[in-house]
Amino acid sequence: MTTKKTTSDLARSPKTTLAKKPTSVLPARQVIDGAAVLVEIANKWMEYKQVAQQEGTKREGIRAQTKVALAQIQAKRELMMKLLDDGHLERAEVFKGLFRNLDEALGENKMDHAASVVESITNLANQSPIKVLAESDLFKAQIQNPEGGEFSF
Repeated sequence: MTTKKTTSDLARSPKTTLAKKPTSVLPARQVIDGAAVLVEIANKWMEYKQVAQQEGTKREGIRAQTKVALAQIQAKRELMMKLLDDGHLERAEVFKGLFRNLDEALGENKMDHAASVVESITNLANQSPIKVLAESDLFKAQIQNPEGGEFSF
């Protein structure tokens, strides 16, 4: 009588051996090269982190410089708008005075004087308030240093 063996019987049988995988041992040179690669990777990672930190610091500096520059531009803008407003008010007063002089000259029938006043009105009207403002040394000084205080024309 032959007995049929099952897989579990085969596993328990002393004659049955499982095939062993051959173990491979890396040569010493490959192990050293692998370690060198890991050290290089670690060094490059540290270098990357240092550069990233430096660049972050630079970006923060640029942001701070940007805020300062924008604040200066805003201050100069506000100053220029105030000067233009003040200049327009002063200009309006000058025009009013010239037209009063013109009315008086015409009322007194002083045509030479009226012609002179008309010429003054024309000259003033032909002048750009922005050009006059830009040519003003006082305006240039104030734009360079907007915290220098108040001034008027």
